[in-house]
Amino acid sequence: MQISGTGPFPETIKSLFAEHFEFLAQVDRLEKAYLLLLVLQRFASVDLTPAKVPNEERGLVFEELIRRFAEQSIALHAAAIGE
Repeated sequence: MQISGTGPFPETIKSLFAEHFEFLAQVDRLEKAYLLLLVLQRFASVDLTPAKVPNEERGLVFEELIRRFAEQSIALHAAAIGE
């Protein structure tokens, strides 16, 4: 499955979200749990413009998200190896 209609994102970013973070599987899970619309509405209601969230803070948030996902991925990989 591919991510389409993602605008200016480079292919490397698309593949990172699609393959490494299983983005589409997460979207499917949210949809099946009837939570996708709620999550999208909440996300859309947050003001993330540079006036509210300066670029430096955005960078810190992005780094934290990447760190958390990496930790999760490592833990899942270790659990899979141990099985």
